[in-house]
Order: sequence, then structure tokens, then C-alpha cells
Amino acid sequence: MGSYSISLITLTLNSDKNIQACVESVKTQTHKPDQYIIKDGGSNDETLSLISSMIDDVEIYQQKDNGIYSGLNQALEKVTCDLVMLLHSDDVLHDATVISNVVEHFNKTNCDVVFGDIEILQPETRRRLRYWRSSPFRKRRLIFGWMPAHTSLVMRKSIFEEIGGFDESYEISGDYDHILRVFSRDDLKFEYLPRVITSMQAGGTSNRNFASFVLKWKEDIRAARQLSYFPYLTVLFKRLRKLMQFFMRK
Repeated sequence: MGSYSISLITLTLNSDKNIQACVESVKTQTHKPDQYIIKDGGSNDETLSLISSMIDDVEIYQQKDNGIYSGLNQALEKVTCDLVMLLHSDDVLHDATVISNVVEHFNKTNCDVVFGDIEILQPETRRRLRYWRSSPFRKRRLIFGWMPAHTSLVMRKSIFEEIGGFDESYEISGDYDHILRVFSRDDLKFEYLPRVITSMQAGGTSNRNFASFVLKWKEDIRAARQLSYFPYLTVLFKRLRKLMQFFMRK
């Protein structure tokens, strides 16, 4: 069993305020991604020039898309490695050993999916607001709102080839839908890596305003229907789990 190659994907769109920290966290990895894809949705700020000045070994594609899930699907078409990892432009890899630890875990376990923990930070002070601690996977937990953090997931490219990419009819919950489609499979091996993978900034599409909050509820319920006869309860449990993360800051 040889070492796995890994593709890292970052989407950008007028991301010049945060992209430097994101790219720097990739540059400092002890195990560099074998392929680093930056898919830009049409930036008209300094995003692309900043990236080009910081890192040479990167594949930059600029193409209009219809939102984050459309952009991710476009980027997935460019992947050439065994494993796929996502890193949003507002986020950073937690420390220099993230990718090496992930690849080592795949080598050790020969699994299909690795997932870990994430932390959510206050943008200005970088103070930890939430800690999303996951746990070893049990399928029945999905019904009770359990899910791994999307930005901690690393999975084989073949999974995307088998079940498809992200459902672009979702505006906010396409990641939750995709997680349920993957983790509902009985033929895949899932491994929890108990460490922080990604440090994220607080905020985001689902927390932008009340309308986004309502849309997130509706889309989560729609996604949960594929695994539960009681999708409203599943999503309620999911929200309660998120609330508990505010009490898990260490």
C-alpha cells in the first residue's frame, strides 16, 4: 500500500482580504499538496495577483459559476490525485502538519474518508468561539443530527466519481446533503482523526441574515428527508449539537 496523493481545492471570489493567510497555511505544510487547485469565480480585486506572488506550484482556473457548489463541481473536474481536500479562502489549515497527518492516517487505515475537528474563530481577535469536536462514526447517529465538519473532510476522488458532486439546487446546505449521501453508504470505511484540521472564521452564508437562517433550516430538512422519517427532529438535533459547540472552546 503506497502513499496517497492529495489534491487541495480553494474557491475564491474577491477574496483579497483573507487569501494570503489561507495560502500561507498551505505553503507552510510539511507535506505539500500534490495538486493545489484555486478556482476563481471572476474576481476583480487583487486576489489572483496576491496568489501568484505567494506561491508557484498552484493551478489557477478562472470561470464563472452559479455559487459555491457550482464552483466546487467545476474544481472537482480538475482533480488528478487520489484524495480530495477542501479549504475555503477565509479559512486556514490549523498547523503545518495537517496534510501529513491526514495522508499518514489514510496510509495507516486504508480507509475511504478521514474527518477531524475544526475551530471557529472570531475574525478580528482570533479568539476561539466554537470547537467542533467530532467522534468516531456510527451510522445511526446521522438520524440524531450528527455530522462531521465539512471543512475537516478528506475523501477519495473515487467517491465523487461514484455518487457525484454537490447538488447545485441547494444554496446553503449542499455540503450537508453531500455528507448524508456519502455517510449513508455501507460500503465505505470512515476514520476519525482526533485533531483540528481547519481554523475557520465565524460568519458565513447561513448566518448572514434572518432569511439565510430560514433558508438553511428548510434546506437542511430537505436533505435530512433522505435518511429520516422525522427530518424536523434530525435538524433540531443538529442545531442543538451546534449550540453545544459554544461550550467546547478548549
